[in-house]
Amino acid sequence: MTFHNNEQPQGDDQPTTYFPPAPEPEYAAYEQQQWPQGYEGYAEYDAAPPKRSNGILVFLGVLVFALAVFSGAAALYIFGPRTPDQTNAQQASDSEEQETTEPEVENPAEEFGQRLEALDRPQQAKLPPEAQPVNVAAKQNHPAGNLFNVYKSGPVSDEFAVETQYEYVSLYTEPPAGDHLLLVFDSGADDFVELHCQDYSSYVRCVAPGNRYVYIA
Repeated sequence: MTFHNNEQPQGDDQPTTYFPPAPEPEYAAYEQQQWPQGYEGYAEYDAAPPKRSNGILVFLGVLVFALAVFSGAAALYIFGPRTPDQTNAQQASDSEEQETTEPEVENPAEEFGQRLEALDRPQQAKLPPEAQPVNVAAKQNHPAGNLFNVYKSGPVSDEFAVETQYEYVSLYTEPPAGDHLLLVFDSGADDFVELHCQDYSSYVRCVAPGNRYVYIA
């Protein structure tokens, strides 16, 4: 312990109040706080960023792989070789779809002919006795005069007779005078056929090679 010699001040000036200096406090040895290993006063801050989990990357990799496998399997199924059972099933499906989607058109020329104005022609056609009705208008005895009714004689198919009438009304809005030509595709012969047509006032007769006659009234 340290002692100080408190001397009274000398001289004429005497202080009215005197405070002796306070003794210096004694400090006990401060026991350093023991921190866990790795810490000194303050916890050390780890400056390195936390490691990002690789779970997302693994998930994305698995997803991409699954999509690639699925796409390859789909392409192999669509474009790969088919078994006989798959081929027969596909053909049957296509046949059923064609039957349900394609409407039956007995005479395409009738739809076209409805746009034509009524011609000033006789409504009763004086046809030869061998003429046979082909389309619905002729079979139901619809009035003639608009070139809707189709008849035939000789070795003529109904399809060829209807095709002849369709080509005729497509080319001629009104029958010209005298002999005039018409070119029609014959599906039976797989070739085009040239017909000579003549207007007989109440009907038009078109003659194809082989004594085939088509009448349009």
